[in-house]
Amino acid sequence: MRSDSDFRAEQAVAEIKRVDREVRRSSRPAAVWWLACGIATALYWSVMHFGVEPLETLAIVGWLVFTAVSAYYICRLGACARSLHRLMRTLTVVFLVATVLNAAVNRYVYDGEGVWPVVVGVAGILLAAVPPLYGGWRGLRELRDPEGEESATS
Repeated sequence: MRSDSDFRAEQAVAEIKRVDREVRRSSRPAAVWWLACGIATALYWSVMHFGVEPLETLAIVGWLVFTAVSAYYICRLGACARSLHRLMRTLTVVFLVATVLNAAVNRYVYDGEGVWPVVVGVAGILLAAVPPLYGGWRGLRELRDPEGEESATS
């Protein structure tokens, strides 16, 4: 929208709605990334807590690749809806705390005997995977077009 344009009120409202749709549309990849992060986290910690040696090495390499690709992907995202930005900050803190807790209990779960190490491992997996999955779901739900209009391509 140029500043030297003479917009009528209807045109201005239409332009605001168009920009809002574009920001919402550009925010969807971040929400999808959170879903992918939740799935990858569940797989990673499942292998790290309960897997055998060759799978652990493969999980570590996979996690490093996922992290590197994610860093590039997140840096390439465009404008992000304010509600998703606030959600991402909270999810990042919760995700980091859950990762540190899982790393702290990993040896206990891996070397432990009986049912308690399994319970701790499954709880750790859920603690780490549920927040990103919730964030992705909530982000996609909040980013739906309230009017059901298709994005303007002009």
